[in-house]
Amino acid sequence: MTKIKTKQINSKDGTIEVYNSSNINLNTGSNPTTWTDITWGVEAFKGSIYTHSTVTNSEEITIDEGGYFEFEYSITTDNTSSSSRSGAEMEVQIDTGTGFTSISRTSSFSYNRSFTNGLDTKTKRFGLQINAGDIVKIRVRKIAGNNPTQLVVDFRGTSFLIRRIE
Repeated sequence: MTKIKTKQINSKDGTIEVYNSSNINLNTGSNPTTWTDITWGVEAFKGSIYTHSTVTNSEEITIDEGGYFEFEYSITTDNTSSSSRSGAEMEVQIDTGTGFTSISRTSSFSYNRSFTNGLDTKTKRFGLQINAGDIVKIRVRKIAGNNPTQLVVDFRGTSFLIRRIE
């Protein structure tokens, strides 16, 4: 049996979990709509290696120490205004100092039925090597549904967790 050595990380310092406290309306109009950044107005906990404000640029989380990290997000979308089916796309972006770019394997997609049973939650987990000072955020957009179908990011099932693993 092979033993794997891992570096012990203080979980208190190396973890952040944020969520929002109110729904976020996605843009209506032709599909796909423009992207909307998810704002994180509440910190469940924040380790010392993260910089995040719940007021200014609350969509951004800066990782102040480099290393290997595990990311997990859950995004709940809801069709609140139409009997038409709709869908949304969400993804994580990173700014390594030259502006935000998409991280290809981080996308997920939701399918929402009518406003009477429209909730859908997508959870995504992935690992990524991060350099000190990198900034991450999640954005979402409506990709299907008649105009003016209103999709919202429902705060009751939406959160973002980052954990340093090495």
